[in-house]
Amino acid sequence: MKVKVAIIALLAFVGLFLLNKSMNEKKEYIPGIPASDTPTAAAVREKFTVGFLPVT
Repeated sequence: MKVKVAIIALLAFVGLFLLNKSMNEKKEYIPGIPASDTPTAAAVREKFTVGFLPVT
């Protein structure tokens, strides 16, 4: 029984490792050009500043 649980746990660990590895690869629709290196909206958000004006 312990051997079966150990084998199932090992297979689950290897499966999750391979799933993580495949999902972390950058997508390339055209070879050499990453699909989403930096989103275009991120550049605008970096410059955006929010201020707080108290109402009296």
